[in-house]
Amino acid sequence: MKKVFPVIVILITLSVLGIMFIQMSWIKNAISQKQAQFQHEVQNSLVQARESIHSRFILLNNITFMNEDSKDYYLAQHFTSQIFSKDEISQIIDKSLKKNNIKQHFEFCVLNIFKFPITISENFPIQKINDCYAIRLTPETSDLQETLYVFVKAAPPSIIRPLERLLV
Repeated sequence: MKKVFPVIVILITLSVLGIMFIQMSWIKNAISQKQAQFQHEVQNSLVQARESIHSRFILLNNITFMNEDSKDYYLAQHFTSQIFSKDEISQIIDKSLKKNNIKQHFEFCVLNIFKFPITISENFPIQKINDCYAIRLTPETSDLQETLYVFVKAAPPSIIRPLERLLV
């Protein structure tokens, strides 16, 4: 009987440790999935923002198109984000982010092919440009290249941030 008790304690301890390991794996997987979902939603928002910017550009120039190819050709030849104010671009991005349930604060910048800012929000962290979400505003066939960079200030969702620190 005296030899059975330590064995039972060891087996219970190993079982509890195994259950804790499995739960931590599930939590880590849930965090990864939430982050991937957040990134996907931000990218969808940027695509929607680009479409809104293109639509507004076409509307401002008062042009109608017969088909999508003629619209793409016109945008490739004439599009520039320089006609938009900082506030207009910010509102378009904000609207598309909110449409995808992203409520975090953001900063943005539009850079040309030479990485020179065309439009930049006041607090855009230029040193963190590699941490930004990016989408090309000009069509692929365009000689001029303008890229929208969006820096989302808070990581998704804040409830799991303490758990993430435990798992690292």
